[in-house]
Amino acid sequence: MKVKLTRNELKQIIQEEWNKAKVLEQSSPTDGYDKNVEGQDQELDYEGYMTKSQLFKIGEYALKIHDMIEDGDNLPEWMQSKVSQMEQMIGSVYHALNYDTKRGTI
Repeated sequence: MKVKLTRNELKQIIQEEWNKAKVLEQSSPTDGYDKNVEGQDQELDYEGYMTKSQLFKIGEYALKIHDMIEDGDNLPEWMQSKVSQMEQMIGSVYHALNYDTKRGTI
């Protein structure tokens, strides 16, 4: 199932994620421990924080590239291929994360 988004809808989604990432950057963890773990001996790995930082960069670049391209532009095949691969890869991560979240395994 393909989801069709308008240019403005895509911009809005990316802008919302960008704003969330800005808030995350301002509230970065400071002590390295999960306060919900008894004994305070379980150190956090911050994989979620790092992933969100990377997704922020992806979103920022995607929005900039989106604005650089016109509908009728003819891009080189290697660029089309890279964008297609990124779409497939981010979709795979999304669907796996969505499934794990709904199962409660995250």
